[in-house]
Amino acid sequence: MHARLTALGSLFAPAARGLAAKDPEPLEQAAWIFADRGLLLHAAEAAATAGALYRSDGKRTLANVVLERAAVLAQRCSGARTPLLDASGLRAVLTRREHEVAALAVAGLSSRRIAERLGLSVRTVDNYLGRAYAKFGVRGRAELGRAFHP
Repeated sequence: MHARLTALGSLFAPAARGLAAKDPEPLEQAAWIFADRGLLLHAAEAAATAGALYRSDGKRTLANVVLERAAVLAQRCSGARTPLLDASGLRAVLTRREHEVAALAVAGLSSRRIAERLGLSVRTVDNYLGRAYAKFGVRGRAELGRAFHP
């Protein structure tokens, strides 16, 4: 039991230091470690806080990427609400339609197929994708697939 508590402490220590120092980088790193360990609520909190700190540092693109990932993690927590999630102002960075188009693109659909499915023009689909690329700081579908997890 003591070894298990020590292991948990070593997971949470970097996040606590990042939170105390208002340093988003260790919080972001902790978020992905928490997610890998199945600690999804802790991962969402750490990512949301890191995103808010990146935003306050003027790193908007990085903030958007981290906040979108935090939103996805939070959705996997059955609507749980905590002070850290509420304080971060966590919200999906993508609009509903941007999210829908990005998810279909990541699933492998062409812009033409997405347009047909959603009743949009191909140009409109490409505009939505362009905005999603900008928010995630990526250049195309392949990079979007690595950054975006619907």
